[in-house]
Amino acid sequence: MNKRTRRLLGDCLIALILALGLAFVAYQVLNNQLPYRFALFLIPLIWLGLRQGAPAAILTGALAGLGVGWFIGQEHQWLPLILRYLVPVMSLVLLGLFTKNTQKTLNNRRYSSVYLNIITASILVSVVYYLLAFLLASYLLQASNQFSLTSLNFWLSCLLTGLITGGILSIVARLWPKLIIPPHSRYLSRKETSSLLND
Repeated sequence: MNKRTRRLLGDCLIALILALGLAFVAYQVLNNQLPYRFALFLIPLIWLGLRQGAPAAILTGALAGLGVGWFIGQEHQWLPLILRYLVPVMSLVLLGLFTKNTQKTLNNRRYSSVYLNIITASILVSVVYYLLAFLLASYLLQASNQFSLTSLNFWLSCLLTGLITGGILSIVARLWPKLIIPPHSRYLSRKETSSLLND
């Protein structure tokens, strides 16, 4: 196992642990006290996607989704578990549109473009996640749903989750760029990578 593979597995493990921890906080604390549904476990998964690419984020998100649904959401029937917790993490595939550009603009210190990429990615992933998790799943399962497309709380939940995620990851990118760009990133040329490591 080479260094890149070990680093990738390490990042996936960190994202998985953080996702489960944040999901517990959101489900047990925030979502019980506020009229909004915060999908805070998306924060480390979006970070992982921007750092290592969408495939790593999707696979880790699937494991996180199973964990969240089974242990925190107490969903022990396979069809609802898949529709409510596994299918929605497919929204992370959208990160494939942003990873390379985010790392290149961050490497070149074009921070306004970095923020735009991160915040746009976070909001898009959040909106698609909410559409799949709360509306499509409920429709396919013919289950009651607290949200609808015309619900203000639904859209506020989407946007707040996306903005919180985008804001946190933008701060991380500005203060600790190496947490977004791994050593020898496959999204940067050898020359770009060496200049980053020499900073």
